Amino acid sequence: MFPNALAQRLAESYLRNPLSQLQQLCTKSSWSLPDITAVLQTLENKRRQLVASEESIETELLHTFLTEAERRTKVEVLQLANQLRTIQADLQATTERRNSLRQLEASEVGDSGPPSKRSRLADEVPEPTESAAVADGSQPRNPSGPIALSGSAAFTSLVSAVQKPAYMKSLAQRKNRVYTEFPDLLQHYFDAHRRTPGRAVNRFSTSLSMFTRYDTANVLTTLRYGDADNFSSIISSIEFDKDEKVFSTAGVQKKIKIFDFETFANTTYVDVHYPVLEITLEHKISSQSWNPFMQSVLAVSDYSGAVGLWDVNTGQNLRIFQEHEKRAWTVDFAQTDPTRLASGSDDSRVLIWSTTAAQSMLNITTPSNVCTVKFNPVNSNEILAGSADHSVYLFDLRNTKQPARVFQSHSKAVSYVKFLNSSDFVTASTDSTLKLWNVNNGQLLRTFSGHTNERNFVGLTTNSQFIACGSEKNAVVVYYKSISHPAIEHRFDYEGAPPQNDQDTSRFVCAVCFRGQSNLLLCANSIGTLRLIELAQSSAS
Repeated sequence: MFPNALAQRLAESYLRNPLSQLQQLCTKSSWSLPDITAVLQTLENKRRQLVASEESIETELLHTFLTEAERRTKVEVLQLANQLRTIQADLQATTERRNSLRQLEASEVGDSGPPSKRSRLADEVPEPTESAAVADGSQPRNPSGPIALSGSAAFTSLVSAVQKPAYMKSLAQRKNRVYTEFPDLLQHYFDAHRRTPGRAVNRFSTSLSMFTRYDTANVLTTLRYGDADNFSSIISSIEFDKDEKVFSTAGVQKKIKIFDFETFANTTYVDVHYPVLEITLEHKISSQSWNPFMQSVLAVSDYSGAVGLWDVNTGQNLRIFQEHEKRAWTVDFAQTDPTRLASGSDDSRVLIWSTTAAQSMLNITTPSNVCTVKFNPVNSNEILAGSADHSVYLFDLRNTKQPARVFQSHSKAVSYVKFLNSSDFVTASTDSTLKLWNVNNGQLLRTFSGHTNERNFVGLTTNSQFIACGSEKNAVVVYYKSISHPAIEHRFDYEGAPPQNDQDTSRFVCAVCFRGQSNLLLCANSIGTLRLIELAQSSAS
C-alpha cells in the first residue's frame, strides 16, 4: 500500500496528463457530432503544428550540418589544391632532373662523344681481354658481330650489362616499398614541406632513399653463450667503446665480457667465443656506459644499487659509488665531460657523480622509480630521466628543483631513452611503442609501433637514421626515423629450436646496439644467443 500523500500525488499526476484528461472527458461527457468534429479539428491542427515544428528542427539541424560540411570540405579542397600544386612543382623539377640524368647516362654508355674524347678515353681505359670476360662470367665478344665496340665504349657496355639487371631488381624492390608504406611516406612528405619549405624536397628525397635502402637483416656472426633452458644468460646491455674496436656485454651472469669486434665479426658461428677480458661482479648487472674520452674506462650499475668504474685493460676496479638505496637500473657518461656520469634507481633518484670524487655531486629526487638516464650529447648540463610513472623528465643540472620539461604520452613505464641527434631523442616503453621527441620544444614528433614489449627490458639503440629495439616475439625490430611502421624485423629462430608462436613471450630480445653510425647491429636474446646482423637489401629471385 502506498502512503496517502504518495497516492494523492500519483492521482494528480494522472489527472494532469492531457491524454488522461481527454479520455476521462470522453467517457463522462455527452458530446454531439459537431463537438467531436471540432475536437478532431483542434487535434489535427495541433498535430500539424507539432509535425511542422519537428520538421523545422530537423531542417535546421541538417542545414547546420551541411553548412559546416561545406565549409570543412572547402578547406580540404583548398588544402588538396595547395598540396597538388606542391606535388606538381616537385614532380616537374624531379622529372627534369630525371631526364637530365638519363641523358647523361646515355651519353656515357653511347659512342656519340667527340672523337678526341673517345680516343683519349680509349687510351686511358684498358680494353678487357677475352679471358677476363670469361672469368667474370660473361660471354666472349665477337668482333665480327652486329655490334663491335672498342675502348671505353666496350668496357662501359660490358659493365653496364652486368650491373643493370641487379640495379633494376633493386630499384623494383625499393619502388614496391614506396607503394607499401605510401600513407606514411605521404604524411612525411607534407611534414617536410611544413617544417623546411625551402629544403623539403631534398630532405624528403634523402629520407626516401634511406628508408628503402634496407629491407632485411643478414646474420654475419652468431655466438651461443648460454643455456637455452633457462634465463641465466640474459644480457642486459651491449655497448661499443669510443673507437668501436671492442664491445662489452653484461647481464644477469654478473660478468662483464670484453670482445674484440674484428675477431668476433670474422667468425661465422661459434658455440664458445672467449672474450678478451672477463670481470666477475658480486651482483647482477643492469647497465653499462663507456667513457667517451678515456677508452679503457667502463661504468656499470648493478642490482645492489652500486655504480662501479672499471679499467678494462687491467680488469681493475677504479671506484665504487654506493649511495643508491635500491637497485640501480641505469648509468650514463656525459659525452662532453669525461668526468661526469649519472645513475638512476628504484629509489626514485638520479645521482650525478664525478670520476674524481667519492660522493655524488647532485641528488635529484623524481616522482617514481628511475628506469633510464641519458645526457644530452652536446650539453652535459642537461639530462633526461625515464620513469616508471610513464613520464620522461628533463633536468638542467644548474637548477634541479623542478624539471625543465616533462614529456608525457606513454601509457606505461619508460624503459629507455636514446638521443637520435643533438635535438631529437627516442623513448621506449612497456606499452609496446617508441616515441620520437624534440628536446628543445617538447614536441612529440612520431610514435612507432609494430613490436611487442609489455614486460621486459628489450633494449634500444639508434644510428642517427634508424632506431632498433627488441621485441617479446624473439625478434629485433628496426624503424626508420621518419616512418611509424617497422622497416625490418629479424627473428631469432635458430636451428634445433622449436618455433615460437606470436603468443609465446618466454623468449625475447634483451639487448641491441648499433656499431656507431653503421648498418651493423649487435643483438642478444634471453636464451643465450648473441648475433651480429647487417641491415641489407634483399636479393630478388
